[in-house]
Amino acid sequence: FFFLMIRRPPRSTQSRSSAASDVYKRQVHGDISLIHKLMSSVSKIERVLKNIHNSGFKLALSATGCCSSLLSWFTLFPGSSQYTVETYMPYSYKSLEQFLKFKPVSAVSAEVTEAMSNVSFLRAQNIYIKENNYIVPLDQTLNGFRGIGISGALQTTRNLKGGNRAYMSIMGEDFTSTTYVEINEDLPRIEQDSILSEFFLLIIGRDCNAISQEEIRQFLSENESSLKVTSEVTNKHEDVIDLLLSNKCTNIFLDGSGRKFLDIQLDGFVVIAGSFNPLHDAHIELGKVTAKTFGVSLHKIVYELSIRNAEKGVIDKETIYRRLAQFKAEGLNVMLSTKALFCQKNDYSTRGFFAVGADTYKRIVDIRFYDNNYDKMLFSIGQFTKNENKLIVFPRLNSQNGKVETLHDFQIPAVLLTQVDEVKDYRHDVSSTELRAKGVKIQT
Repeated sequence: FFFLMIRRPPRSTQSRSSAASDVYKRQVHGDISLIHKLMSSVSKIERVLKNIHNSGFKLALSATGCCSSLLSWFTLFPGSSQYTVETYMPYSYKSLEQFLKFKPVSAVSAEVTEAMSNVSFLRAQNIYIKENNYIVPLDQTLNGFRGIGISGALQTTRNLKGGNRAYMSIMGEDFTSTTYVEINEDLPRIEQDSILSEFFLLIIGRDCNAISQEEIRQFLSENESSLKVTSEVTNKHEDVIDLLLSNKCTNIFLDGSGRKFLDIQLDGFVVIAGSFNPLHDAHIELGKVTAKTFGVSLHKIVYELSIRNAEKGVIDKETIYRRLAQFKAEGLNVMLSTKALFCQKNDYSTRGFFAVGADTYKRIVDIRFYDNNYDKMLFSIGQFTKNENKLIVFPRLNSQNGKVETLHDFQIPAVLLTQVDEVKDYRHDVSSTELRAKGVKIQT
């Protein structure tokens, strides 16, 4: 990451004047001093990264406009994959827009940097969990991930608005911390990037308990003419569910021990969606039977609870926590999502098996839930099947007419023909509605 050219003396120095010789000696001395300085920096960088490695944190970094050196350091040394989940540099405006999934007013701002850290934080978990086939070591929690976003404006051929500056945001489970710095505009761009990268590395190291605050103070003292910290602000997240309610994530996955992970993309899972008011034996057996029938491992069964109900609106936080407690008590995976309709659940699942009773299937193909528009229903169901998800339909007793209803009692739209299947030899007629009518309440 550093390139040096060291002047070599000519083959013959006999004709060199005394003045020229003095100039040459000063140049060599300067080059050697620079080498010592750079070697010292390399040693420091390696030490900090080794300490981050030993801290156990998993990091994903994204940067635009600056800190190419920093991103390279996180993949430079042996063992870096143990702490670096990914590095990403959306350098053009369009690339940044696609990364954030919105059009930023400015590419360099606290808002953009915090949004980048949010995206990186979510990606860090998702990539790590998929790599481990959704079996996460017990010592790895949501707090063990960090998303880091950086945006900056350094020396360039264009006229800059706002001067040479940079922001870095670090996002953890319950906080986002943002640092804003101004950079000496007289420095060459490569030196600006190097100093900024080293400073931000120290800030990341401090967050991972890899270095002390004193080391940061010393660095700022040594580089006070090059770098000025204008502000450091830390905002606490009130509650991880608030991230879901404020649309900063689309789902929260809680494993059987209650550990939380955000924006998880499920692959090959059995999914049982419902309100679970209350959770009962039929829900649990439905998952096990589906997994056994289609050869899915039991650890890939998840119960999905949407905080938005298609008919009843948004569920309040107290109710959410009460229902979640049921799954932790049983040691079951549960996912909170914002997807009320089945056609939307395609967003978080690929090659999934959605186990439903015939009564639920009846509602899935009911045009009332699609503004009474048949074409809209077909399009929506088509979206659900796009990721190779399947509906697995179980027989269900209709308590009103006493008839056992099956898949073939209802229409199967052409778009669903290859993506719907039936399990005929299992039936459990208990329902949450009937349990509530009998006075059965959620036990927490």
